[in-house]
Amino acid sequence: MELRQEAEDGIAAATYGDVFITLWSLPATAKRWRWQRPILFKLARERPNVVFLTLILSTSDPPDGALRAEMQGDFRELGSKLRRIIVVPLGSSMWMSVVRTIVRGLLILSGQARNQTIVATVDEGLDVLRDVATADTPSRTEMRALVDKMASSLGVDSPTTDAPRA
Repeated sequence: MELRQEAEDGIAAATYGDVFITLWSLPATAKRWRWQRPILFKLARERPNVVFLTLILSTSDPPDGALRAEMQGDFRELGSKLRRIIVVPLGSSMWMSVVRTIVRGLLILSGQARNQTIVATVDEGLDVLRDVATADTPSRTEMRALVDKMASSLGVDSPTTDAPRA
């Protein structure tokens, strides 16, 4: 399994086996979405189906309407190449509600609603990943280490230690 990890201003992305993972520390902008898009699409061309795990820190902001439309088109284009989309909004319960509402609407309109799971913690996200794992899916230990490395590349604390939620 090859690990590829990159970071840009406010977003880190990695591919590892059949997993595409992002960590957002700054607002979801078209520039950041378009930066990670080719990494995701390249993995989708290389693998029969992919798990998309995205961690969204509360220091991020949701995408605006134009970007949500662009994201819907990308998810629609990926279609059955996405085996599961796991979204982890990290922060308060209010933040989780905001992200949950936006993600559900976006994925319903892109035809990916049946493939999505939204959870509250990194541990829960890794549990879902384990439930849909294949022989090409990295281990839980490898994924936790990758999240730590991605956080470090963005200069933020690792979200792998699940803190109590407000």
